[in-house]
Amino acid sequence: MPSATRIADVREGQREEIIAHYREALRRFAQVRSPDAEVVRAALHELGAPIPDPPAPLA
Repeated sequence: MPSATRIADVREGQREEIIAHYREALRRFAQVRSPDAEVVRAALHELGAPIPDPPAPLA
């Protein structure tokens, strides 16, 4: 989850690494339909990263 430090204030060298970790977290949270997926989507949005579509509902 995002820390108390604003994500937008992260040094540029760390940005891509953070985005990669958040994308992996989003994939896992979405896989188990966790409400925390929305928190991670918001963090990715704040970083200006493309946000993947949510998975389709289970049939």
